[in-house]
Amino acid sequence: MSFYKAFLINTISLLVAPLFVIEFLHRIMDVFEDYFGTCSESILKDNYVIVYEVKKEIFLEITIPS
Repeated sequence: MSFYKAFLINTISLLVAPLFVIEFLHRIMDVFEDYFGTCSESILKDNYVIVYEVKKEIFLEITIPS
């Protein structure tokens, strides 16, 4: 397991299990690591368009039922 050089913070407005949120953020970082090789603040800033598009796809998949 690698250690990340960036932190993600999440706020929620509903009652959700804390481990669910932690797992969700961990999976997002895994996706970014697959895209960029390593996750650091500078890499995420340099590729903010890709980060935005990936986050948008992830959230669309969660919110729109199949």
